[in-house]
Amino acid sequence: MGPEGQMKVMEIILAIDPRSLKIIELLYPCNQDSIENKSVEELPFPVDKLSETLQWQNAEQLVSNYLTITTPIQEINVFHVANLEILVKTLSSEDVDYLRTNLLKSSKFQKFKISFREDTIDESLYTLIGQPYRTVCDLKKIGTFHLKIPIITFTLC
Repeated sequence: MGPEGQMKVMEIILAIDPRSLKIIELLYPCNQDSIENKSVEELPFPVDKLSETLQWQNAEQLVSNYLTITTPIQEINVFHVANLEILVKTLSSEDVDYLRTNLLKSSKFQKFKISFREDTIDESLYTLIGQPYRTVCDLKKIGTFHLKIPIITFTLC
């Protein structure tokens, strides 16, 4: 589904049987090859209403690598999915703590990858999950923390 706007996507998603929809992938509105070969500008996409649907709540996988989800992570339901790979507008130390705490309660999750455009992360994050294991030119920091066996990865874009 492309970003025709949240309400347009809701019209489509509500027409799908909630039991049969397993993967929700939100795509940038152009040819996928052109995305991979150039820098993509931010395309904001709220999911506050979409995340309240049965289809969203029953999905096992959620992917949004090119659309920037602008709804705060604490306001959307993502703990029911096994695999999450999303790009969000901003991520804070409080968001990371919220995710870490609630993921421990989830029996379904296998892999969470959350990339973000802006951060309000302070030093308390490193107390929670440790220092990034890889830094690329101070522009990209990749950190991972392990809960049980699954892996959670955060990437600053």
